[in-house]
Amino acid sequence: MLADAFGILFKIPEIREELKDATGGKGPDGTFLADVVKDWVGGASLPQLARDYFMADGQSMTEALSTTCRAVYGKLTLAGSWGVSALQSLTAGEELEKMSPEQQKSYRNLPSRIFYGVNSDEAIDLRLLGVPRSAAEPLVAHFKERRIPNDIRSLRGALANMTDQQWATAMGGGAATYKRCLERTGRGHRDA
Repeated sequence: MLADAFGILFKIPEIREELKDATGGKGPDGTFLADVVKDWVGGASLPQLARDYFMADGQSMTEALSTTCRAVYGKLTLAGSWGVSALQSLTAGEELEKMSPEQQKSYRNLPSRIFYGVNSDEAIDLRLLGVPRSAAEPLVAHFKERRIPNDIRSLRGALANMTDQQWATAMGGGAATYKRCLERTGRGHRDA
């Protein structure tokens, strides 16, 4: 389904060049882009994406990472999320009626999942609060375990009040770095 959607997007002149840039000219049928998006949303790291999709023969990992960052952050997240959103607005009517309310929400949030690189609606909310991509899903699991309601206000409060031990439980060895990152953005302070 995603490959078909991107195949359609490649036919739209206003977005075609952006998508070609995002794929490095690979896969104008949408399959390549759909595979990259699935892995991106599924949590693949930039080095993984570089190795799997963007590394050319004889290219160093640094060069491949540069290409990947330009493709993902420069084109894919913007053009892909915008394009999917545009397609949804054109085709959603009848399809949405067949879906459960939860499926509808997930469908509507697909552009945000692409933009933020996460695979759950709860992780989108954490990304909106400044949580790094790689920390969003582990924190979703942590908050579910603690039965924190999934609304922005509750999540903001839960983030601000996490103890060092809770961070360590949720994030393992990188906990202090993630906590410091949120504190430096002003989103992890207790008065937030």
